[in-house]
Amino acid sequence: MGFMPQAEISPPPVPMVLQQPSTNDITAQDQVIHNLHSRIYELEQQIAHIGVSPAILHAHPRPNDIQLRADARTKHFLRNNRNGNRMCRWCDSRREKRKFRPYKAPRDTMSCGCSVEQVKFEETLANNGVGSLKPGESVARLSPALRAALLKLLKSRYGYIDGDFDFHLHGGHWASGDGVADWEARASRDE
Repeated sequence: MGFMPQAEISPPPVPMVLQQPSTNDITAQDQVIHNLHSRIYELEQQIAHIGVSPAILHAHPRPNDIQLRADARTKHFLRNNRNGNRMCRWCDSRREKRKFRPYKAPRDTMSCGCSVEQVKFEETLANNGVGSLKPGESVARLSPALRAALLKLLKSRYGYIDGDFDFHLHGGHWASGDGVADWEARASRDE
């Protein structure tokens, strides 16, 4: 979208002073709400007149891109190491015991028992400054139990899907290195 000059958006026609109505004065509260809705409508009309599409202000990735990216990330994280194991960073750094023998983990599950969805979530959090994927004991990471509970909460309460933290809604693009092409390239290098 870029920079939008302030001069093109007019100030409110009448200074809006929000006064605290008494708890019994519902009519005054309704009037304040009506005034705010009117102001929102005026601003939307001004934006439309300038030629800025509201879709640009809050762009969303195409569903096909979300699915392609998720599939490439799954393929990348489900690759086996040279011993036939696939471990999440938490379990691998702590030398946790595998729940599944080499090459025997079920589909979409790591050898340590964590789901690939949890592993993708761990990586996304680390890319956004919550924890780290770097090796070392002093590195802050979410335990699998806490990670699974947080993921479940975000999914049920906010409808979280893989990629929500990596797509810039206001700019309409993926974070650097996190786009569909980037993950497809990583997945193809893993083969």
